[in-house]
Amino acid sequence: MGVSTEESDQIVLDHHQADLSQETKALLDFALKLAGRRSDIGNEDIDKLRGHGFTEKHTLEAVVVTALNNFLNTLQMGLGTTPDVKPR
Repeated sequence: MGVSTEESDQIVLDHHQADLSQETKALLDFALKLAGRRSDIGNEDIDKLRGHGFTEKHTLEAVVVTALNNFLNTLQMGLGTTPDVKPR
């Protein structure tokens, strides 16, 4: 997808240190907060995304994609399936 292995690793380790736009970093912060199932997500989180130019539609897409990812990870763990790609 045009991202080097080193850049991909840096995003996983600390996306704030990666060469990403501030908008992308804000979106990743939001998705990570959602994925962590934190109960303190509120209007201020949505407002931060708005401040970076994200619309309600963008925010909804981020919520849906994050929820789907969490669901699929839970399903994989529950079924005990093996990953398609071996982790490094």
